[in-house]
Amino acid sequence: MKVQFRTSNQYKMALDIPNNRELFGQGDVRETATAVVGTSYLSIPPTSFRSNDPDVDDVRVQGRTFTSNVENLTFWAPVILPHGAVVTAVIVYGNTAAEAITWQLRREILGEATLVTMATAVINTEDTSITSPIIDNSLYSYSILCSNVDTSDAIEGVRITYTI
Repeated sequence: MKVQFRTSNQYKMALDIPNNRELFGQGDVRETATAVVGTSYLSIPPTSFRSNDPDVDDVRVQGRTFTSNVENLTFWAPVILPHGAVVTAVIVYGNTAAEAITWQLRREILGEATLVTMATAVINTEDTSITSPIIDNSLYSYSILCSNVDTSDAIEGVRITYTI
């Protein structure tokens, strides 16, 4: 039997209880329960992205893409991971036209304009060398930024790999 504890719809921890022993009641699991932790994934759909230019003619959202209609835009999306998660890899997906765009996973001190780039690469390239990989929601907010987005460049989503 596995008992999973949730935090913000993300599995924070699970207990593997052997031989279907009871968690509450007569059975004693204190000496036999083991914590199950591992790799999890956060997927960010293209509809989560926003543009630095809010003019509705400058971008279009079509199903699985967030596409620029003009030159030199910046796209960003919030990243919401569980407190204490350790980021191990990030990749931003896009169309072939967007493969020259550099993306960044950024950490910003709450209430300040101080930014740290945690990961960076070009579209369709995964970065596994994460700076300050432990998520601390008590001090920071997190986002993905794609800069110098040009006409017909499209973002198709983000996958963040992390462990608990």
